[in-house]
Amino acid sequence: MPQVEILSPAGSMESFRAAVNAGADAIYVGGSMFGARAYANNFDERQLIEALDFAHIHGKKVYLTVNTLLKNAEMENTLYNFLLPAYENGLDAVIVQDFGVFDFIRKNFWNLDIHASTQMTTNSVLSAKLLEKKGATRIVTSRELSLEEIKAIRRETTIEIESFVHGALCYCYSGQCLLSSMIGGRSGNRGRCAQPCRLSYSAYKEDGKSLLEKEKHILSPKDICTLEILPDIIDAGVYSLKIEGRMKSPQYTAGVVSVYRKYVDLYMALGRVSYKVDEEDVRNLMDLFNRGNFSKGYYVQKNGPEMMSMDRPNHRGTKAIEVVSSAKGKMTVRALNDLNPQDVVDVSPEFTWTNGQKRKMGEIFCVNIPGNLKVKNGAIYYRVRNNALLKEIDERYLEQNIREDVVIKGEFFLGKKAWASISCGDYYYETHGNVVEAALNSPMDVTQIEKQLKKLGNTEFCAEAVRVEADDNIFISVQELKELRRKLTEGLTKEMIVRRDAPKRDGIGKEIVQNSRINAAKTIEHDWDFRIKINVTIYDKSQLPAVLSEPNVKRVYFDMSKDGFKSLVEVAEIIKNAGKEAFLVLPYIFRKDTCDKFIRNLALIKAAEFDGFLVKNLDELQFLTETDMEGLRILDYNMYQMNNRAKEFFDGISVDGYTVAVELNQNEILAMDNSGSEMIVYGRIPAMVSAQCVMKNLAGCKKNTNQAGSVLYLKDRVGKDMPVLNQCDWCYNVIYNAQPINLLDQAEAVAKCKISNVRLDFFLLTKEEIQKVLKQAVESFIQKKEIEVKGDFTRGHFLRGVE
Repeated sequence: MPQVEILSPAGSMESFRAAVNAGADAIYVGGSMFGARAYANNFDERQLIEALDFAHIHGKKVYLTVNTLLKNAEMENTLYNFLLPAYENGLDAVIVQDFGVFDFIRKNFWNLDIHASTQMTTNSVLSAKLLEKKGATRIVTSRELSLEEIKAIRRETTIEIESFVHGALCYCYSGQCLLSSMIGGRSGNRGRCAQPCRLSYSAYKEDGKSLLEKEKHILSPKDICTLEILPDIIDAGVYSLKIEGRMKSPQYTAGVVSVYRKYVDLYMALGRVSYKVDEEDVRNLMDLFNRGNFSKGYYVQKNGPEMMSMDRPNHRGTKAIEVVSSAKGKMTVRALNDLNPQDVVDVSPEFTWTNGQKRKMGEIFCVNIPGNLKVKNGAIYYRVRNNALLKEIDERYLEQNIREDVVIKGEFFLGKKAWASISCGDYYYETHGNVVEAALNSPMDVTQIEKQLKKLGNTEFCAEAVRVEADDNIFISVQELKELRRKLTEGLTKEMIVRRDAPKRDGIGKEIVQNSRINAAKTIEHDWDFRIKINVTIYDKSQLPAVLSEPNVKRVYFDMSKDGFKSLVEVAEIIKNAGKEAFLVLPYIFRKDTCDKFIRNLALIKAAEFDGFLVKNLDELQFLTETDMEGLRILDYNMYQMNNRAKEFFDGISVDGYTVAVELNQNEILAMDNSGSEMIVYGRIPAMVSAQCVMKNLAGCKKNTNQAGSVLYLKDRVGKDMPVLNQCDWCYNVIYNAQPINLLDQAEAVAKCKISNVRLDFFLLTKEEIQKVLKQAVESFIQKKEIEVKGDFTRGHFLRGVE
């Protein structure tokens, strides 16, 4: 059997201890900054050191989440000092999203393990290979991967694999979501997601036909529970079984960990033959938290409505009561499960009922309800708080701490110093006391000495055995034995906890950030005196005439999702014959099935002789390398570079250009080294890229119909329409922001950022609209005229930024 790690979340010290007590092998936590759960009760420096020591005494590991994107000043002025105390006190690994953070840690904390966060969108063997080569010791796979895709990573790399096995699913591929950021300025990439995906939406087709009778929680997946397929996940090569939930309660943490501990141990001990999941354990997990029941996630299915919780985005609980009859102010109900005192049942959004006494399943009784509340016979209501379960968890895991068994030995011989040792597994410590003297009155015998040494009190240890050898008629005071005992436990603790010396910095730091700001300030004072080049992105061949007729367009990025591989040679030839650079836009997600399609069409791609590629993920970067694809490689905005260090990650990898991160404001862009970067100044920004399909979930899959690749619309609560592209060739949905970014009148501000290339994105634009946007871009960026922009648009984050 392979080794397996149960990895628990902890959003507080109470949750941390509960996780250890319940049997977690490792715990991931957030510090005072840079974690993807900024609103959790995260650990300050003192708490983090306390947690590290507690974990290491009990043989557990601690991973720190630094899984957000950092801005320049944070990277150079703050990150080192933030990580240093944790590193010095034995931090086992850092979970990282930001390429710059990855590079910084590799250079400054070179012997600290780096786990590539699920936010890095690791979707195949390709990105796993690249990250392993760059120094990652573990990847956290995208939640969307199947068991077969994980098996392939295990076969072709030696990197550790960590995958989510329980808890909430994001609708979007992790790391590709800007919905919260674009709607309200609370960036998921900065740990401040407001979860707009859990809100209700309506949906309709391009012709205006609605797909729903009423609003639903279209973007809200069920939580996952993988107990039934746990052997398959382990056998696929997943080493670390990750539980989601740093925002959840300590009871949730302990309850979920304890159940997974039970079944991991069962499988490791007895194998598949004896592996069977008890329905009561699943029911307990549902009582702790579920959204409209559980799914098994993407391990066994690609997507589908069965994975969604469209009617309820929050905790649903378990079936509790069924209405038998009702009258004004009361209802007669039947208990569908045993009910405990202080259980809470959700009857309506305005009314929850708290049970007052124990009720047996099948028991019929009356419940008082508000007079204006109408209930239907046969209606079923759910328990959202199982009080007895929570009380049991409290008693077992929150009120009692586990202790490590130790063996204590002692020797007390006349005329010699008292000697004692303590051992715990491979750890050992010994110490001496005072010289043992003869007793004048009441001698201390072996039994009494052993009794005193066994009193380990409020420590992390429990005496499994105490073995003492001593002369007869000796005297040693209780106080001396107490001091000896203290020295033993403190000495063993020091042996078990980890301390490291501070590493030296790599010489890049605060001064460079300050200088970059000075240089940026100087730039503002100068006129923008260099020529800006205009690049455009098109989505089908019909848009070509409108862009090729404009002489100031330098480069055309072609998204082939509508026209397919067969169009590549023709389109590239047309673009290049018009004197423009032809670049191919690669898919947002590049999983094995997509990679296989590219390999089958490799000859066509190479025959097109594109000047370059717009790269959207690490998988594609590795693919271009392995296939010896010629052409420039430009990283798109979603391969985030929010700090200068991010570019250093790609040293040794052929990257020729970058796209400015869309969550930076003007001042933050000014502080960046923007050489080789271009900036999106017009177009709709994708707010989500999802393996789920709005069309399939609401109306069935249309992949092999004339609706394949069609555009739907989601309408939010304030009436904004978000286009949804059904990307059938690559089997994902792209949900675009309701308004396009428009910075066409900000040419001088853009130029002062030393941006030499700007990009216009023409998703959904007609020929006339393209011509209008191009005309304004030329007037503003080339002719340097002041223009006025009108219509429904957003400035994105150029003026406001994100926290």
